Amino acid sequence: MKLETQTNSEADPWPVRLVAFLTATLTLLTPVAGAFAAATGGLTRVLRHEPGWSLTIVILLTLGFLAMILGFVLLTAASDKSKARATRVFAIASVLIALALVAGTWVAATTAQIREEPNIAVSLTSDPELKFSATYTASGLQASERMILEADGFRPDGRVDPLFRSVSGPDPTGLLSAPVSLSISAGSYAQVVFRAYPVGAPRPDCNAAEQNRAAGVACAMLLVPQATPSPTPTSSMPSSPIP
Repeated sequence: MKLETQTNSEADPWPVRLVAFLTATLTLLTPVAGAFAAATGGLTRVLRHEPGWSLTIVILLTLGFLAMILGFVLLTAASDKSKARATRVFAIASVLIALALVAGTWVAATTAQIREEPNIAVSLTSDPELKFSATYTASGLQASERMILEADGFRPDGRVDPLFRSVSGPDPTGLLSAPVSLSISAGSYAQVVFRAYPVGAPRPDCNAAEQNRAAGVACAMLLVPQATPSPTPTSSMPSSPIP
């Protein structure tokens, strides 16, 4: 009587090995795609703009990984019936992970086209000088994009003094946040204008109506409180009769 032995790789039919290979490949591609999306800011854009799709992708990946683990458990079983089940489970895992990758790529490409307008938040305090605290923010920027951030002071006689100017770019997530503080003397300026616009774009006219401004431009205009003149001290003495 002749006995024949087979290794695990020889005993596994080729469909099982093929589907297992595809599942493992997709599993390895998933963290690579996630790391690339996080580095380019696509992950945060998807989470910010498409929370529903983000949840769907997470569910698909979770189910795919669970199916993959179940497939490997079935693959280690000795029976041919378990190996046949493993093939089907691996196929389901591959489909789920592939759907998650396709959906993630599509949503990332869609949200990458969304252009978020910049914003300037300004507050004013007096202690004792007038202090402007401005924060320039913009999101959804490409890594190569740069924004010009500036502030001008308009004197009562019409002259304009540049108070601040900077060129800034986004962080790896596509977010730009630049806080700025300016201190001026009361009465030195009638108005302070803050601007943010892309490098290469014309300098915006902040006096124009907001709907007539170009995309990607933000303006904030604040009137400067004027100094209140201090009252002139006076004194009076009772008059005495002239002898």
